[in-house]
Amino acid sequence: MQKTKVLGALRGIFPPIHQPLPLDRTESIRLLESFKSSFRDQLDQEYGATSLAKPPMALLPSKTAQPTTPQPAVEHGSARATDRHLHAILHNPLFGSVGSNKAGDGFQKPWDTHKLVFEKAASRGLMTLKRAHGFLALVKSEAMPSIKSSPVDYLKPTGAGLLVIQWLRSSGLERDLTFVNHVFFMQILLQFAVAEGLDHIVWGWITQLMEKDRSSIEPNLRAISFGRLVEHLVKAKSFLVEPDASYAALLQAQAMARNHKPLLAALKPAWDDTAWCTTKRWRGTPSVDVFDAFEAMGSAIHANRRERAHVKLYHPVNPSPDLALSYFSREEFWELAHLKDGLGKDHGPAKSHLLSRVAALGVDTVQHLVQAKETQEALRIWGLMQKHIAWFDRPVAVV
Repeated sequence: MQKTKVLGALRGIFPPIHQPLPLDRTESIRLLESFKSSFRDQLDQEYGATSLAKPPMALLPSKTAQPTTPQPAVEHGSARATDRHLHAILHNPLFGSVGSNKAGDGFQKPWDTHKLVFEKAASRGLMTLKRAHGFLALVKSEAMPSIKSSPVDYLKPTGAGLLVIQWLRSSGLERDLTFVNHVFFMQILLQFAVAEGLDHIVWGWITQLMEKDRSSIEPNLRAISFGRLVEHLVKAKSFLVEPDASYAALLQAQAMARNHKPLLAALKPAWDDTAWCTTKRWRGTPSVDVFDAFEAMGSAIHANRRERAHVKLYHPVNPSPDLALSYFSREEFWELAHLKDGLGKDHGPAKSHLLSRVAALGVDTVQHLVQAKETQEALRIWGLMQKHIAWFDRPVAVV
């Protein structure tokens, strides 16, 4: 009878709770096991063998310590253990499904605030391509780690690319595709899109550009827009993933445009950029079949002869200097390029790029010939470089 009275009194103090937990049975079990595991870990850490092996300093006998001195120290240590255990529970990832992250609660990712601002601006019709570009650049800078890691690892979790694509769709900009000619915006957007696995959307835009009735871009500019979009996609893949992915994307675009000569010609910049990456940035070994198809594509679309010659030097199985030797043996090329007057005087980016690419091809050709023990031919090419490119006249400093 005594227990019944106490229980009745307690029932009068605490109101009955009839609301079920907002979790199903599986999630409840997982959460309970997580609590138990976390609590055991905390107990082991705070009071396990490691902690008991060495008594706390407050409990060591001391000649100067007063009898009441240890008590606050033990109480303070217990409070720290409680705080740390509570912090571990509140940071459990299972809580992400039952609560919403509010600004300032300490659970946000660095880019979440920027996404909220973007969504608010988009809902009010204030978003523009320039602002969307700034948003992506800011999120990328926030997500980029201080240590070197794969760009996919830090771009994918942001979801910023999908957010911008959803805005392009809801605002109607996706219907006419005029935004694809905004170069810097597209460069960074496609980095996010590729990292987030949204390639299929980009391929949808490429298909749309190929169809006259689905694009409001002028017919004479449609091929240029097509080539630019493919180039941005290939660059994004070269920045984020393995070389084979860039080759495959370029070959897929070629297959799609095989019956459209203007579209095929528009792929030359993308091919040249991939060739540059092949010879200077990528040091992995691509698959032979894909590399052969990429090389054949360069010949089919009449890509830059210099870049084609350079690519042949980097064949994964059978590198060949033949096209490079033919390229350097044409005296009319040297006369047309006027390379001798290019360095050391005022010249634009195009001339500077030409100089650097010719010099890179020359150095790689000479290196290949030396390795093949064709010393005389190597000296001949080196002599041509010294004759026609100004900086080869300068003595090399020995450090």
